[in-house]
Amino acid sequence: MSNAGNLSDYLRDQAQLNPDKAVIIHPQQITFSEFDKKVDLLAHGLSEIGIKKGMKVILLATSNAEFYILVFALFRIGSVIVLIDPGVGQHVMKSSLRTIKADAFIGIPSAHLFKLIHHKSFKDISISITVGTRWIWKGHKLSKLYKNTDKPFPSATIDGDELGGIFFTSGSTGPPKGVLYLNRMFHAQIELFRTHYQWSSKEVDLCTFPIIGLFSICLGCTVAIADMNPTQPAKLNPAKVWANLKDYSCTHMFASPMVIRKLAEYAHDHSLKLDSIKRIVTAGAPVPVKLLEDFKKHLPENAKIHTPYGATESLPVTDAEAVELIRITKENPNPEGICVGKAIGDNETLIIPISNQQISKGNEIAELAVNEVGEIAVTGSVVTESYFNPEANLTSKFKDENGRIFHRMGDLGRKDKNGLIWFYGRKNHRVQISGKTLFTIPTEAIFNQHPLVRRSALVGINQQANGIALPVIIIEPASTYKANLKTSFIHELLRLASEHQLTNSINHFLIKKEFPVDPRHNAKIFREKLSLWAQEKIQ
Repeated sequence: MSNAGNLSDYLRDQAQLNPDKAVIIHPQQITFSEFDKKVDLLAHGLSEIGIKKGMKVILLATSNAEFYILVFALFRIGSVIVLIDPGVGQHVMKSSLRTIKADAFIGIPSAHLFKLIHHKSFKDISISITVGTRWIWKGHKLSKLYKNTDKPFPSATIDGDELGGIFFTSGSTGPPKGVLYLNRMFHAQIELFRTHYQWSSKEVDLCTFPIIGLFSICLGCTVAIADMNPTQPAKLNPAKVWANLKDYSCTHMFASPMVIRKLAEYAHDHSLKLDSIKRIVTAGAPVPVKLLEDFKKHLPENAKIHTPYGATESLPVTDAEAVELIRITKENPNPEGICVGKAIGDNETLIIPISNQQISKGNEIAELAVNEVGEIAVTGSVVTESYFNPEANLTSKFKDENGRIFHRMGDLGRKDKNGLIWFYGRKNHRVQISGKTLFTIPTEAIFNQHPLVRRSALVGINQQANGIALPVIIIEPASTYKANLKTSFIHELLRLASEHQLTNSINHFLIKKEFPVDPRHNAKIFREKLSLWAQEKIQ
């Protein structure tokens, strides 16, 4: 399929090629032909109540078979799907969704209660649909909208440049922003998953992240929906997810590093090994090489673990395989930054000077020299061109002399002589001290090697007018840490800091039992919250 065309036609093609093959195998089983038929029936019903092409539809529903039927029915009509992670909190959700001025709202009962409480944020909604039991609010029940007809629903004609979805960022570094997904970007992502990761209709995918399940279905995979809440991966029961992988002979899984960590720990504790997995893709936060090594022991010898780098605005940008990362780390045990691989597909990356200023003319931007640290910028067919709020584009997008739109990732890094990108952390998280700048990833790596450190976070407090701040390292201790070890532990951290030129100016350490993390992957550290906490602790 080209970069134009209705996404639901991927499903229709698979229903014709493999009608009796299971598209979803867990928690219920349904074939491609049955699934496609349900999509048609629901598309007829949605259309009859006024859902039309181009309408913005907020979707807040549980990840299950009906969720995917609903998504494909909306695509078949040509509606614009609006998705936001409920984990960002009610206040952020209501303010974010208010700006969209959506036409329709589809959600589970708790989502409708949220809408009822914050009704002023949804005054533009003309159509409401409940997935499940409708209580005191008005509107339609989804279960009543499946029409009894044999007529296929005609797929809406969709051009590549038409809007297909609005996905909100996770809000881990500020208020969530609505990202505009053009139809051709969906097609480009599906194609990249097919060509780069060799994802095919022979796969059985364990789905832990809803949007990836959409790609799986488009590529003809059979999907087993993991027994976990995808919005709270840190709370998953690893025994259940491991059983999913085994019971359905899964060959593929996309998951956050938090999911991988929990599965690796469970497999180690129970001496388990998988024999069906061919490919693991883990993204959402930096993945420690030690975790890759630990998990790889429980997979078949030829299984690959991929660690793509990207963002809601551009995914995937680069990719690296665990085997390569392990080799690189053995050659250089103390590298600066985390290697996230090379650009894939038609992506092109630039390392540009660090600045918070708007870039008005792309031809004024010169890429930095090899191994010089700057901001990562990317262009390519999987890179979004705009936010719903155009003002957000001013400091996040720029055009080069050829008119190509680049997205500024807000991340810092360097490109080595082999073209590998090394991630140094978020631009807004760097800490400027007298005479140098501390970047989070290289700085934290020094302390993360201590056996009593689970992870660490660099923050700056008491920032002065000239940008200079006091650097503080906050430690989330390992399970073996005991409170009576605090004094000697702090002394050891001070010694570690003094041994490295990068960290010899750090004299303040705090211990926090559990770090605040992003709502989507439960893996990115909320350093903004930690900085405020540290400011209160150190006066």
